[in-house]
Amino acid sequence: MTYDHNLPLVPFCNPTTVGFPRSPFASDSRSDPYYAAIGQRRPSPSKAPHLRNEKLRCDRNLGWSIDFATAFLAKHLDPATSPDAACDFKRLRNEAQRRFNEGRQQDLPYTCFNRLDRILFAGHLRGAVFLGVRDFNAEVSGITYSHGHYRERKHPVHRIAIILNLSVLRRVRVGGILAILIHHMIHAYFLVACGSEDEREVGYGRLAHGPHFAKIENTIRSLSGTGARPLSFDFARLQTHYPYYDEYYEPQRPRRPSKWFCSHCHFDTIDISDDEIAEYYDVACAPLLDLPEPCQKADVFVYNERHHRLDQVHRASDLATPSVDSVEFIFEDQPVQVPREYINNFLTVLRAFQRAKTRYLPIPEETSKDTFLTLLELLHTDHYTPDIRPVTIVGQNGPPVIHAVQEDSKPYLLTSIRLFKLAAELNLDDIKAIALNRLKAQCTTAEDPMTVLRELYSGGEPDPELRIWSREFLQRAPDMERLGPGVVRAGGAAAATASSPEPPNLVKLMRDMCFRERFYDLVPRFGALESDVHKVEQCLLREGVMVGSGREGSWFSGGGAGGGGGNGADQGLLGMNMGLLGVPLQAQIAGPPQMTLGMGPPMGRPMGMGVPMSRLMPGPDELERMYDDLRAERMGAFYDAGGRYEGDMGDRRWMY
Repeated sequence: MTYDHNLPLVPFCNPTTVGFPRSPFASDSRSDPYYAAIGQRRPSPSKAPHLRNEKLRCDRNLGWSIDFATAFLAKHLDPATSPDAACDFKRLRNEAQRRFNEGRQQDLPYTCFNRLDRILFAGHLRGAVFLGVRDFNAEVSGITYSHGHYRERKHPVHRIAIILNLSVLRRVRVGGILAILIHHMIHAYFLVACGSEDEREVGYGRLAHGPHFAKIENTIRSLSGTGARPLSFDFARLQTHYPYYDEYYEPQRPRRPSKWFCSHCHFDTIDISDDEIAEYYDVACAPLLDLPEPCQKADVFVYNERHHRLDQVHRASDLATPSVDSVEFIFEDQPVQVPREYINNFLTVLRAFQRAKTRYLPIPEETSKDTFLTLLELLHTDHYTPDIRPVTIVGQNGPPVIHAVQEDSKPYLLTSIRLFKLAAELNLDDIKAIALNRLKAQCTTAEDPMTVLRELYSGGEPDPELRIWSREFLQRAPDMERLGPGVVRAGGAAAATASSPEPPNLVKLMRDMCFRERFYDLVPRFGALESDVHKVEQCLLREGVMVGSGREGSWFSGGGAGGGGGNGADQGLLGMNMGLLGVPLQAQIAGPPQMTLGMGPPMGRPMGMGVPMSRLMPGPDELERMYDDLRAERMGAFYDAGGRYEGDMGDRRWMY
């Protein structure tokens, strides 16, 4: 066609031009960088008016932790959870391409926002975001503002604000527009899920491009690649995909300092490797999907060393530690955070978390709060209360000797036993060793021995190391340095001469009126305790202290030597033939005041913890009556209601 000067002049990009009309686009899917800005308009106010209404208010806060927010969205985008998400996204992408080809690319963020919210973000952003466009520094794709920190026409916007860079939107294709919009929607999602940003909580990462952000971005990229080319979130490459146009780019201006209440999404954001993202998600995020709801919230408990208690704080506060630098115990369905630097000093604790392959370790349900606090105190301070120095003696070792019970005595033994059992259940060998060393270091105790034994043997078969300590505790008697001359120590037991008549712990439990009835009631309840008591009794008889002079009044007869006691080794420490108090009935009820009972102390000689024998032991008539009553009670266990024999009395078991 030749030039006709009679035809009117029209804009070059007018598609109705007579002659050689030129489309403003080089192709249906690629904008012409030379002419893209000509004739393009700002978004129409009629498109999604609620997104542009600066007067709407929304302070939505799901109250989630940033790790659970990541896990929730990753699971939501999983094909197994949302099988139609990939197809819906592909359909949206095709419609956006059609609008882009029609020259309506400036409307795309508004027309696609709600659908992207439903497909990718489970509808959590609806009504919570203000969306706008304006010209920024060409180095940023846009800015996401926290609640109430953006002003539109001098009016504060009381919700999250996403402001896209108009100059960048003019130079990218439809995939770039969607990628930029989704990028800022991810920022908005974390503000909705975890609450608004605070100047003291910037390190928490709501508006940062950390591993949580990269995980969501990678998941969306994978979803967009179903049946199409995956979206690219490399904005530097998106805006410079025309190398011949570089000379026309305006020079980059100096960056302004980023403010704490908004994200400055520059094109040179540091990338995080896929391995780092996968490790973060598998360790910190994925396990939260199966943990109790309190573990998914933004609050966490931390140990207060000063007041020995648990304080509830926000995960973003200065008192909490970032998830990458901490671990959490799950106690009574509540998360308790411990900095990783504290557990690095305890190898088996560190291995317990490594075996779990997560940063979460459940505490057994039967664990008391005091025991758990003891564990936390040990991890934080390398020791735990109460301090055992008042019950130790320089140059001597435990187990402790039982002294008179004091109601206000601190729980030295109970605390260590409970900590040992918790460590044994969690396979924390170094914690077990610390607790056991404290048990072995204590020389005296004023705690109730019944409470100690009940705690030790309850809850199933005790740990072998704990049972060894228990037998040593039952066999324990004052050290021979305290007993004076004339004694021989053997097998951990000690005997007293007439000048120091304190017996081993087992004898005190079986003879002292303060303990005897409760001890006889406790032993049959735990098979392990009954077995250990029997072993200690045999050991004391077989390897007991031998008094060289053979004087009357020794606690042990040593095979007939010393003051009475019946048949020596044939009867055992307390005489195994009849089982009640240890010796045959005729030995218990025969003789004048100087008769011997079991291990041979005279009737008037002090016993146990310094109480005269006459105050501890009943008379002969009462002894016979007690024996008959107890024998009848125990014999009844071998017969059923009809009088038929059911048991085997040939095993010569104890009959307490």
